[in-house]
Amino acid sequence: MEQTIENKINTAFIVKKIHFENLGLKGSFQIKPQYSVSFKKLSDTSWETEMGVEIKNTTDNPFPLNIEVTMSLVSTFSNVDFQVFDLSLYLKQTSLQMLFPYIRSSITNICNSALIMPIYLPVIDVNKIVRDIKIDDLDKLIKEVNVNGK
Repeated sequence: MEQTIENKINTAFIVKKIHFENLGLKGSFQIKPQYSVSFKKLSDTSWETEMGVEIKNTTDNPFPLNIEVTMSLVSTFSNVDFQVFDLSLYLKQTSLQMLFPYIRSSITNICNSALIMPIYLPVIDVNKIVRDIKIDDLDKLIKEVNVNGK
């Protein structure tokens, strides 16, 4: 009788920060969101992916609002063979693809709740964001996981 062991990933979404400030500026504006991403090994079986989106009024890009939303995804792995499972792909792509829709809708809902024109962030290419952000430490941690199996 053959038994299969099922990989299991439990996830928890955490809102880290929500900031909204209406500056009351009038005119026509362009949305230029800034993205931040960080990864943290919490234990041998748990990782945290944190993503933030910030839209700010700056001298280079005036905008009538300052909005910042930061969320994290804590992933806990059970029965996962890290020699086979691509942790790097999961963290750099899948976890961000899971987080971004919540951040995106939060920004839209904040504006709706404030009775102002909602902001709809464009869909993003998480691969481009990961390429643009230095995450060498993550690659080093993942190599340690692959070598040690934890």
